[in-house]
Amino acid sequence: MPHLYLFYQGGILFMTLITLAALAALALTIKVLVDSLNGKRSTRFSPNSILIAGSLAFMLGILAQTIDIYHALIAIQRAGHISTILIFGGLKVSMIAPTYGLIIFVISLIIRLVLPFFLSTSNITEG
Repeated sequence: MPHLYLFYQGGILFMTLITLAALAALALTIKVLVDSLNGKRSTRFSPNSILIAGSLAFMLGILAQTIDIYHALIAIQRAGHISTILIFGGLKVSMIAPTYGLIIFVISLIIRLVLPFFLSTSNITEG
């Protein structure tokens, strides 16, 4: 499936917010790296901020799925008898945003775990 199709199917609003959280994690990573390479210690942004941005992406994905399933349950209640194939198709679509958020969270977690090793080796090579 094309990525843009998944972006649209996951819900443009929440997929955009999750992408903005991913961009924030990327910007924080660059900020921490640049500050470290310049010898500054940033008190405002730490490597933990990267993990917080990734966590926000995952939480937004869970929120999107919760809202999607709530609206689907309302529609099922109004319609009465619904095919199980249709229900599981909707469940599959509702998993797109949380999966996207989870991927961003895992990437930010890896960056958070690897970043201290990179920062300590950059300080050793300068000293």
